[in-house]
Amino acid sequence: MSTDVTTIAVALPGYSSSSTNNFQALSHNGEKNLAAQKSYITFLSELVTKLKEKYDATKVNYIGHSAGAMMGSTLTGFTPGLLDTITSAGGRYDIHEVVKSDKDLVSLIDYIDKVDSSTEFLLIYGTKDTISKPSVTKKFYQILEEKGLTATLIEVEGAPHLDLDMTSESVDAIVEMLDKE
Repeated sequence: MSTDVTTIAVALPGYSSSSTNNFQALSHNGEKNLAAQKSYITFLSELVTKLKEKYDATKVNYIGHSAGAMMGSTLTGFTPGLLDTITSAGGRYDIHEVVKSDKDLVSLIDYIDKVDSSTEFLLIYGTKDTISKPSVTKKFYQILEEKGLTATLIEVEGAPHLDLDMTSESVDAIVEMLDKE
C-alpha cells in the first residue's frame, strides 16, 4: 500500500450525543441538522477543493463518521468527481426521512443522479447502532446498487455508533479499498 494517500477524515464530535468529547455539537441550543445545510456542504466542497489543489492531489479519499459521513456522502453528488472514494460509517443519506418540515436541508439522495460513476462507496454499519440504525445504511446500499454505483457494505457485529469507523472490520475494509489504488 502506498503511504502517500490523500485522505480527509471527518468525524464530527458530539453530534447526536455519540461522542465523549466536549466540543460544540452540530446539533445544539436549538440548532439542528447543520450537517445537512447547503452552506455546510458548500464549505466542505470548497475546503476539499482547496486542499486538493494545494497538495496537487490526483485522488481524494474521504472517511466520515456520523454527521461527517452524511456530509461526505452528500458531497459526492454536490461536487461530482471531487472524491474518488468515500467511507461512510454510521451515516444518513436521506435527511428528508427524519426531517420533513425543512425543505432547505440536503443530503445525498438530493444529488444521487449527479454522482460520478467512478466514485467508490464503502458503507459501514454496526448492528447495535441506535443512532444510525442498520436499516438506514442497508437501504442506501440498495439505492446505490440500483443506480449502478460501486458500493461495498460492511456489517460490524455488535458495534454501536461510537468509534464505528475505528473497528478492525472498518479499518480492514478501508485498507483494502485504498490498496486497489
